[in-house]
Amino acid sequence: MGRPRPATEPRRQAAGWQRELQGKEIRAALRPGMTEAEIQAAAERLLDLAA
Repeated sequence: MGRPRPATEPRRQAAGWQRELQGKEIRAALRPGMTEAEIQAAAERLLDLAA
């Protein structure tokens, strides 16, 4: 296999950035002591990211 086509690299970088952001959101949502409102807000952010 050779190097990826130049057009695929920005998509690959964007996918990595999205995974990192989703990971941070999930870790924030799993922290102990969150209120129901905080959980709801985190769930909405994660759903927006997934869309």
